[in-house]
Amino acid sequence: RQQQNILQSDETILNVYRGIKLDREEFNKIKHNQGKIISTNEYLLATRQMERAVDSAKRSTRKTDMISVLLHIQCDIKSMDKNILFGNIDQFSDDHDKHEVLFDFNTCFEIESIDDCDSLKIIKMNLSDQGQMAMRHFIELKQQQTEEMNLTIIVGRLLCSLGEYEKSKRYFQQLFNDANDEDRAWIEFNIGRVLALNKESNEARIYYNHAYER
Repeated sequence: RQQQNILQSDETILNVYRGIKLDREEFNKIKHNQGKIISTNEYLLATRQMERAVDSAKRSTRKTDMISVLLHIQCDIKSMDKNILFGNIDQFSDDHDKHEVLFDFNTCFEIESIDDCDSLKIIKMNLSDQGQMAMRHFIELKQQQTEEMNLTIIVGRLLCSLGEYEKSKRYFQQLFNDANDEDRAWIEFNIGRVLALNKESNEARIYYNHAYER
């Protein structure tokens, strides 16, 4: 119902914010994925009030080498997939003035840009329906290609469809040692596909050639 309230409102673009602290390694991982799709591994709570989020990002911490980050999330309300779950939770909050919005577990976002503003890093992200599209693609693959490849290979393709290129590559590499020759051709082909999508064309060509030679 809370999602429907947003979808049926006059808003076309919903802007929400979250202030966080990231260590340098975590921030560099996000920076490396600029322009790609990432997914959350937990529920994401954001606010419509940028000032609150900025205050949270700049809050002092005992840990050193921490980076203050403002997540700026844009949601194109009118064109988004209706299966993406999110909604206002003001009525469930002790502080109704926070204007909080909760995004479901594993919601996907595209990292549009990363900018500097004083001592703050601003990561602009767009809500993406790639997670839902990848899941539908996964189901279609399962139905259409069970004779061509086994389920473990399809799982690796799903990771790739979500933009998790490194995870997908490691997954396929682990599969390779225990696979039979027929599956190894599919695995090498899919490692090549992951590398090509990650713009590692020379290494991708090597895996494609190995797959075709089997």
